[in-house]
Amino acid sequence: MSYESSYKNYYIRPPGVDELDKIKDFLAHHFYFDEPIGQHLCKIGKLKSVQTTDWSTTEKLKKNLDICLIAIEFNSREIAGALLNYRWTKKEADEEMAEIRKEEERKNMSEYVDNGIRYKRLASKPALIYYRIQNALFKPMDETKFAMFGTQSVEEVVWNYALATSSQHRNIGLAQELMIRSVQLMRKKYLDLAMGYFTNPTSQRIADKVGYCEMARSYFKDAVDEDVDGSKFFAEENGKEKYVSLMILKL
Repeated sequence: MSYESSYKNYYIRPPGVDELDKIKDFLAHHFYFDEPIGQHLCKIGKLKSVQTTDWSTTEKLKKNLDICLIAIEFNSREIAGALLNYRWTKKEADEEMAEIRKEEERKNMSEYVDNGIRYKRLASKPALIYYRIQNALFKPMDETKFAMFGTQSVEEVVWNYALATSSQHRNIGLAQELMIRSVQLMRKKYLDLAMGYFTNPTSQRIADKVGYCEMARSYFKDAVDEDVDGSKFFAEENGKEKYVSLMILKL
């Protein structure tokens, strides 16, 4: 089956650059509020809107639209689902790790020197709570993530950035179909490895069905607000333990 064809009442295809604003709006309404971090913040009254005008991944996605997919509903012509990927190279990973190490070294300094210039370290305002939670959940898996280039012997991986469907188009297999088509598309492009953080049981189950395997996991109950007071974000969590799964797919 082609990745550029119909599925039930949807046409699935890579998006165009002119559709990025629509995709950002779609994610603001059907991704950030629906995945576990957004659900938690809505529950405690700390997430009322999502700012997407300065979406940091826009430039990355512009260069990687050939490995992204959107599902357009036939009748409304509106976006019903989206799966966004971008390429991440070993060079970019090394640069990112170098910045993380620099920031860790500077954390407790009143002054630091960079390229021969002395800077005073100013007290920084804590990041938005959404990103603090995200960092607390993902950071414990950094070692596994950055080591992936060596352990899997690749120079580039494809990051599964987001998979979302709108509420009225769920429970019909659309998210799974987007994932299947994405795997087909990446293989057609002769890419070697895909990787992503899967934050809820549905996305974890879909990833497992198409061949992803888990490399590391981080539990919601252990996520700590290191930037503010060291308290646990999900202290009230009970019952079945929720977790984020770092998963890979060898293509």
